[in-house]
Amino acid sequence: MKTLEFNGLPEDVLSVAAGAPSGVPIDEINCALGRADAVISMIMMALSSEDCRPANFVITDALWSAQGQLAIVRKLAEHADATTTPKRSKPATGA
Repeated sequence: MKTLEFNGLPEDVLSVAAGAPSGVPIDEINCALGRADAVISMIMMALSSEDCRPANFVITDALWSAQGQLAIVRKLAEHADATTTPKRSKPATGA
């Protein structure tokens, strides 16, 4: 088995499937944003409690998870940008 020499995030090696339809994958973007939002909300609630604050490594891993979801959103946005023809407004006609 070949070992990759890579020092980035696991999400950095992901790509949108070659057969994916053109355009904005809005459902997938909303899903990834919802996951990131859930993790951030969980951390906010955990940090606002003095009684049961999670260990630093748990907070770090949770933030890394949110960062990964945002990296996925970036990949999906790049796909949308590369496969969508921008709609241009019609030029104004002078009188």
